[in-house]
Amino acid sequence: MFNELFVDLFAVPRMNETRLKNLLARFDTPERILGAPPAELATVKGVDAELAGAIASYQRTSETDRRIRAAQSAGVATLCFSGADFPANLKELEHM
Repeated sequence: MFNELFVDLFAVPRMNETRLKNLLARFDTPERILGAPPAELATVKGVDAELAGAIASYQRTSETDRRIRAAQSAGVATLCFSGADFPANLKELEHM
């Protein structure tokens, strides 16, 4: 399965794996992250007011849309860190 909202989240300036992991721990899904108000987003470790505002006001660009179409055409799947199908050894990696 491919969840294009993960591509959207990584298109937000300053988003990284650690911040996304922290956001998912708080909000569970990309949909809930993108729908959360900035004040709630800013309560997550590593998410300051600037990043919270960028997430809350995110609008998909044509470049992100192109990346999504290319990934879908290539048969790319997305795995959520909290999902059962996410490799256990990758969950143990230290994120900065």
